Amino acid sequence: MIFNFSRLQNGAGLMEIPLENTRSVTVLVLFKVGSRYETRDMSGIAHFLEHMHFKGSAKRPSALAISETVDSVGGEMNAFTGKEYTGYYIKVAGEHGELALDVLSDMLINPIFDQTEIDREKGVIIEELRMYEDQPSDMVGEIFENIMFGDTPLGWPTVGKIDSIKSMDRNNFIDFKDKFYGGEDVLIVLAGDVRKLSSSVPEYFSALPKLAKTAPAINNRNHPGYLRMTVKKTEQTHLWLGYRTCSDFDEDRYPLRILSAILGGGMSSRLFISVRERQGLAYYVRSHSENYRDNGYLVAM
Repeated sequence: MIFNFSRLQNGAGLMEIPLENTRSVTVLVLFKVGSRYETRDMSGIAHFLEHMHFKGSAKRPSALAISETVDSVGGEMNAFTGKEYTGYYIKVAGEHGELALDVLSDMLINPIFDQTEIDREKGVIIEELRMYEDQPSDMVGEIFENIMFGDTPLGWPTVGKIDSIKSMDRNNFIDFKDKFYGGEDVLIVLAGDVRKLSSSVPEYFSALPKLAKTAPAINNRNHPGYLRMTVKKTEQTHLWLGYRTCSDFDEDRYPLRILSAILGGGMSSRLFISVRERQGLAYYVRSHSENYRDNGYLVAM
């Protein structure tokens, strides 16, 4: 894959991935911050902040105004929050690429953070949390990481906790954004029909502040190894079995991913053939290698 990488004057990275036969373009803005950067009383704020960036900006002061702008050109927009990253993206036809830059930059640089919208969205976030709790196949992963990383930000659920969600106000979002949304911890990615777009990026994103690089506390908890059972009245049992491995900067991550593929990475993998095809014990069975900036794990599920 051919790509070009450069930096804006404020330190933000710019990656351009031209795809000659593609007439659409995706603009992704990725921030190197997620739930493991949080404090206990602000657990869930990285994910909550992601929601609030869609609730109104200087040019488009409501969620409807933002969504209608993208929908009117047949575009797609969404966002995601993980333990270490938060991303926002818009995909549109190539001729609307500059509109995508305008919408994303305005959302991320000039959010309103209206307190009324924050209070309303608290109910949405809490319902999202309850939705995950009603899906054991998702919840088992949260339980596993809590066992693996303990009572630390890396072991807490990304969506947060009800008490901390209820306590958040406008100043909390402003403080978190001002601390993490800028500088060298931002990567702007253009993929697809990018020919007429890359020169416009500084115009839209140069207002991102130039911040010092940040890093979360290192999680070097010694995992003792034990079993945890959570009982819920459902028709199935969901099992994760795994152990600590290495970080995303360790060379061992490559053989670990190959091992994961052999063990449970597809329909010819050993777990799939044995557990599903030969014994018919489960609908899904697979393995996964997860690597964070200071540690990781290999799990079969």
